[in-house]
Amino acid sequence: MRGLKNGTVYHGHARFEGPRTVRVNDEVLEAGKIFINVGGRAFIPPLPGLSEVRYLTNSSMMDVDFCRSI
Repeated sequence: MRGLKNGTVYHGHARFEGPRTVRVNDEVLEAGKIFINVGGRAFIPPLPGLSEVRYLTNSSMMDVDFCRSI
């Protein structure tokens, strides 16, 4: 577990137990928004107009220090 400015990173096996509940190892967590980073590499598809809008990848999401709608 690693604390961030506005969140906490948990390392381990995770599974959803409900719409706002996830179990990480033996700990049950509840939040309005849950992000699971599975360790994959980001793939940015060659979509027209994508470079003109803000978006997050699984990598860049870890650098966000506040929650807001994109």
